[in-house]
Order: sequence, then C-alpha cells, then structure tokens
Amino acid sequence: MYRFLTALLAAASLSTAVHARSADPAELQALALEMMEVAGAKDMANLMVDQMLPLMEPSFRQGFPNASDAKIAEALSIFAEAFRDRNDQMNREIAEIYEDLLSADDMRAIIAFYRTPAGQRVLEAMPVAMERAMILGDRIAHDILATEGPRIEAVLTGRPVSR
Repeated sequence: MYRFLTALLAAASLSTAVHARSADPAELQALALEMMEVAGAKDMANLMVDQMLPLMEPSFRQGFPNASDAKIAEALSIFAEAFRDRNDQMNREIAEIYEDLLSADDMRAIIAFYRTPAGQRVLEAMPVAMERAMILGDRIAHDILATEGPRIEAVLTGRPVSR
C-alpha cells in the first residue's frame, strides 16, 4: 500500500490541473479500482500489515507487560487477521480518495505508466524504499529525542530544562 500511495502522490503532484469531479462518477470509480489493481493494492495491504506488526509489538508489550510471548503473538495475529479482513473496505475507501484527487485522464496515465517496464520497476522498488524510509525516519526521531528530549519534557511538564 505504501508504494502505491507514494507513487500516486508523486504522480498527482506533477499534475497542474484542478481535479474536479468532471468525469462520470462510475468511470472514476472504475479507474481508481483499476489503478489500485494494476499497482497490486491487495499485496501492498498485506505488506503494510506485515510491516506494522513489528512496530506494534513494543506497544503491546508495554501495555500488557505480564503477557507471555505466545499471547503477544496471538494478539498480533488477531490484529493482522482483522486488518486483512477489512482490505476490501479499505481499498474502496482509498479509491474514493483517488476519485476526489485525480482526474480520469490522470488515472489513465498512471495506469499506463504502471504497465510499462519502468512503472513495474517503480512498483517493485517502492516497498524497499518505504521500508528504508521508515528506518531512516525512526533513526532521525530517536536522534531528535536524544538531543531534544529534555526540552520536549520541559515543555510537557512545565519544569525547566535540566542541564
């Protein structure tokens, strides 16, 4: 899902046209769903949940410190199953977002691009790029908290920064 969203946002930002709903709503819906299908949205949703689970595990452990590893794994499995069960609903709602943001011509162009060898390479590279970007973002966030943590804590607690 991440690679699809990133590619779509990049394509949308290149367009200078105002994306009013001038096309037939049924056509826009069909194009949005086709665009998601060509991009492999269902596979991306599974990839997204697989990437979310390791990020959620620490929160589960913190919230339920007495839970065994087996119970944490079971809870994560319940979440993953429920997320996958809602994949069709999520795709329909994401399609509605694209219908609002992109014209029919834009969606046709994106679909055509995804079907090219370069488009396929973009789609193949997106998950790796997004994973690396998430790791980078996490590292930068930790660096910021290490250097700015005392200032942030002072703002939140109302206490002066300790040196």
